[in-house]
Amino acid sequence: MAEITDDQIDYIISDFAKRGIVLEDLRDNLLDHMCCIIENEMNQNDDFYRFYDTVLPRFFKKNLSEIQTETENLLKFKNFYTMKKTMNITGILTVILLLSGAILKTLHLPGAGITLVAGGFLFSLIFLPLLMAIKFKDDNNLKDKIVFSFGLFLGMILSAGFIFKMMHWPYANMLMLWGTVVFTFCYVPIYFITRIKRPELKFNTIVNSVLMFACGGILFGMINLRNSHLYDQAVSKNHQSINENTNKVIKSNQYLYDLDKSSSYKNLHLITDSIIKQTDKAISIINNEENQDQLKKAQNDLHRICKKYNQEVKIMKSDNLQSIDVAFLERKENILKLLGPSVSQDFLLSIKQQVAVNENVYLVHLL
Repeated sequence: MAEITDDQIDYIISDFAKRGIVLEDLRDNLLDHMCCIIENEMNQNDDFYRFYDTVLPRFFKKNLSEIQTETENLLKFKNFYTMKKTMNITGILTVILLLSGAILKTLHLPGAGITLVAGGFLFSLIFLPLLMAIKFKDDNNLKDKIVFSFGLFLGMILSAGFIFKMMHWPYANMLMLWGTVVFTFCYVPIYFITRIKRPELKFNTIVNSVLMFACGGILFGMINLRNSHLYDQAVSKNHQSINENTNKVIKSNQYLYDLDKSSSYKNLHLITDSIIKQTDKAISIINNEENQDQLKKAQNDLHRICKKYNQEVKIMKSDNLQSIDVAFLERKENILKLLGPSVSQDFLLSIKQQVAVNENVYLVHLL
């Protein structure tokens, strides 16, 4: 039984490195096996270097670097399959959540918002990045890797933009617009140019490019899809007309109030004035596209005052006064998300008009 010296161990390590074994753990394992074989099989009188050369071919078929390559592949594909499995699970969850969220949103059922947000962010922050990483490992062409990753990155921006849009969050239009513009006018031409020259990809490149141009064009056309100018103009005039007529009623009420400053309807006048100011504030927030939190706060304040108004109407027991319908004001979502900008303003103006007319009818009746 032979004993291995430190110089011989250094020689084996050096020879392994020359033959392509650079992973430290792999080198140590091979060294351990080699030392065990030499110590058990080499005689005292045998030449170490000659014996080493006869034992080494047991470790490979063609050359020692095969072991290094196989080890790297095992490590690579272990992570690859884990990532692929995670991506598949994430993809299934994304489809379930987005479809469920879309159905709940269509039927105006609770849970739509959180379901859509969860599905959207699962798709953009987990599924697409994993797909990008797998494409980098699976594709050998660096140019294809870069182009494909660029497209997936734009997909992340677009999907986030759509979720922001559905949830009425800020920067939604910016994400959707820039994502669509860059995808349609930058990514698709780059994709076409980098792949059309390769004969085996020519047909698929043309088909995919046409489909992507069509989808990008449709998305770009729909981003700023609004009502016609004539419709917006008619709605604006209608709002202006309602507001002007309501203000005339308010002035008339003030005139009637000045004629007889009886305290019997002082509370009604104060609450009516508060509702009018609060509706004007909410309308201003909608027109100026201010923060949604400000609109929700204004809506909550209006709801509180309207409830107080309805209580006052019950106390006064007058057939000339009608209570305000506060159903939309009680919702968790703000009225802009529920009704849209035009109908929201109609709703707020109707409240303003109702309390002004109520007060006018009541004052005239007293006179």
